[in-house]
Amino acid sequence: MTNNNQNFTIQNIPEHINQLVNFKKWRRVGSNLKGAIMIGIIEHCIYNNEIGILKDMTSLTQYNSNDKAQKFKIIINNALKKLQGNQIIDFIIENLIQQKDIYNIQTQQFLDEYLKQKFHHPLSDDDLIQDFQKIFKIKLIIAKFPLPKNENYLPINSKDNNSIIIFNLDNKYYIIQKDQASQTQKCRCCQNTNPKELQKIQCNHLICLICLKKSFSENQIKLQLIKLSFIDYLVIV
Repeated sequence: MTNNNQNFTIQNIPEHINQLVNFKKWRRVGSNLKGAIMIGIIEHCIYNNEIGILKDMTSLTQYNSNDKAQKFKIIINNALKKLQGNQIIDFIIENLIQQKDIYNIQTQQFLDEYLKQKFHHPLSDDDLIQDFQKIFKIKLIIAKFPLPKNENYLPINSKDNNSIIIFNLDNKYYIIQKDQASQTQKCRCCQNTNPKELQKIQCNHLICLICLKKSFSENQIKLQLIKLSFIDYLVIV
């Protein structure tokens, strides 16, 4: 009998899976494919510092008639407001475990509602897989073991940062954990990857010097406008 209590845990990848020789860890996420994909989206956004994707997903949709999707939206919003980096996914996973959502239903329904409101109709698993890169601008790789006899066991590229890799083993899905050391460092505003121009700010996000100067100039202009408005108010009074 399958132990569903192992869902969401990070585990060592078995050595005999040849496609994954370039990776060491995966997160087990159960037999719910859309739920697995949603967890994969969250991990990808954290890994690549693309939190804006998650904010867009939560702001675009309303879940008035779907309690489970609404609960998950609240969990994501709370995580994004309070936490940074891996703390976000840790908080989300901890909440799913506490709510005993071992079958990953909340994440699946959140994604279903988002897609339904974005396209005005639901998407099947096959439709989502086919259109995923067009929707999210992220490559979705779903691999399995064992492969059909006519396919070669080619290792999956571990250097591709713009991909979510989900592995199907015995009808259970696992999200491949990427090496943080190979993570591309980039400006959160303009995606600049030049390490000489990147600065880490107090919240641990990276911003390039150009965007930092632009932000400073914009804030200075806003401050000046506030001062002028206040002076005008005093003159009128």
